[in-house]
Amino acid sequence: MSTSITVDNADGTHTVYQWDTDNQNSWADLSINYDSNWNPTSATVDNRDGTHTVYQWDPMEQGAPPVLISTYDAQWHLVA
Repeated sequence: MSTSITVDNADGTHTVYQWDTDNQNSWADLSINYDSNWNPTSATVDNRDGTHTVYQWDPMEQGAPPVLISTYDAQWHLVA
């Protein structure tokens, strides 16, 4: 099971925060940012092993896969 909260930002964008409360996934928590039309723009995933993954989308390419995926170690040093 996971728990989430949606925040509607003052500029019309949205952010969804989600936590894996039952430890069912390789990630512990994540946040997804959306534009005002609910198209994803970026996501940050905090993995259980301490690493992080950041996904970025081109807002003009609605429905397309992420255009940039960056992986960081536990100290937020870029590794891939």
